[in-house]
Amino acid sequence: MTATIIIVGAGQAGAQAIHTLRSAGYTGGLALVGDEPELPYQRPPLSKRFLAGDLALERMLLRHRAFYEEHRVELHLGVRALSLDAALRRVHLSDGRELPYDRLLLCLGGAARRLACPGAELGGVHYLRSLTDAAALRRDLGEGARAVIIGGGYIGLETAATCSLLGRAATGLFPAAGLRGLDGGFECAADGGASGGPADAADCTGYGFPLLWVHESDTLARR
Repeated sequence: MTATIIIVGAGQAGAQAIHTLRSAGYTGGLALVGDEPELPYQRPPLSKRFLAGDLALERMLLRHRAFYEEHRVELHLGVRALSLDAALRRVHLSDGRELPYDRLLLCLGGAARRLACPGAELGGVHYLRSLTDAAALRRDLGEGARAVIIGGGYIGLETAATCSLLGRAATGLFPAAGLRGLDGGFECAADGGASGGPADAADCTGYGFPLLWVHESDTLARR
């Protein structure tokens, strides 16, 4: 009987795994499960060129549909893998189906950290993790829109920079400890940021948006 490998996670790792398996001579069944309806795509442009409206999804795809057809991949997109039965070797999907497998490859990505502060449930609060997230944010960035970006990593800084380049007022809110995990590329001059007070601020040179240091206990309010 022909073996079947199920790949859970339709991101870059999942798409590359398909190419690697077929290139290595694997001829058995292959299935790809992903909770987004789109074919696997590049995520870095979500906070940059896609958000700015300069890049279409077609140019972000890691592989086009013909690749999956040529490599005989059974696509299960827009559904989640809810659980697995390791004893029976079955994956339970969110649409009620069960997929049998001989080998299971987990290519799971991360999830956006959800806000837990008061006001997190207000309208206009976005998370940036998927194409759907980026498209919703872009729709809200109309003429005269103001954006507050929470997060001091590359995604937060890139999103703030894109908003600024689009001519939208953008303010970055970052942890009181300051910007973390950056090894260059952004020149930031903090004004007393080491103290972590909410009035402390900085400017990212060349991008034109202010940075404010905040604490996790602070509150969101839409005005």
